[in-house]
Amino acid sequence: MFTYTSSIDGKTQEFPNRDALLLGLESEENRCLQMNITTELTLQQVDQEGNILDQTKLVFPMPEGTNYQEALANFGLQAEPRKGLLSGLLPGGDSKSSNLPAKHSQGKTVRQEPAAPRKSPFSFLVTMLKGTVIGLALLLGLLSFFISTENAKKLRAAKTGTGQPKSSQTVQVNAFDEHGVDVFSRYFLGAYFNQTDEIKTYAAPDIDKAKLKTDIKTPTSVLMESIKAKDGKYTVTYVCGLKDDSGKVSTERVTFTVKDDKSSDYGYQVTTAPKLSAYPS
Repeated sequence: MFTYTSSIDGKTQEFPNRDALLLGLESEENRCLQMNITTELTLQQVDQEGNILDQTKLVFPMPEGTNYQEALANFGLQAEPRKGLLSGLLPGGDSKSSNLPAKHSQGKTVRQEPAAPRKSPFSFLVTMLKGTVIGLALLLGLLSFFISTENAKKLRAAKTGTGQPKSSQTVQVNAFDEHGVDVFSRYFLGAYFNQTDEIKTYAAPDIDKAKLKTDIKTPTSVLMESIKAKDGKYTVTYVCGLKDDSGKVSTERVTFTVKDDKSSDYGYQVTTAPKLSAYPS
């Protein structure tokens, strides 16, 4: 888990993973730019017990020529230790308990060895308990796999429209599709505003390449405003902070359409040229 605490109000925001943290930082930086304020953020990676695995600080807005993605390139990469009930029950999991009989027997004569059989009923119960716990863990694992398989089938059915009316309709986008489209669209916008040759790999072949031309600007923030699915296509709208060569920062709303395309390098293709408008309108 990841957190950051703002020096402005002292509030702490929590995020389940590193990607979610980066999106949260993007929103925080954009807020600082729009409100013309400065804040120092204390970032932490913590484990399930609240122990700090990694920590650093950032100041927003970032100095010109730098960005928080590069500053955090080595942050939050600590692997959390895995702890669970089975670690103490699996064979060899409790080395201290297994060594007790050996230590207890040191320095004793052979005539004291018959005491060992009196421990066999307890050992038998422990063995049965271990077997029961392991069996239960395997059963839960199989159940989890079955549920995941069923969810995957439902997801594929939803994407292909199985069992749905053939009439054109706008449907709610699930979190899985939204994340994939969002990641693809952000990379496309970076190539679009910087006018790199990579635009060709994002755009569908039938798009007029002349409509993909725009003034070169540097995106300072890219925030998703909305995403709508209809007839297997996604209409996405972003609010982008853009800086031109003179250093002037403006905010524009960008709308375009994306569709699934398994034959492309990224799994999606842009099917309409971006439409730019002032924000707020």
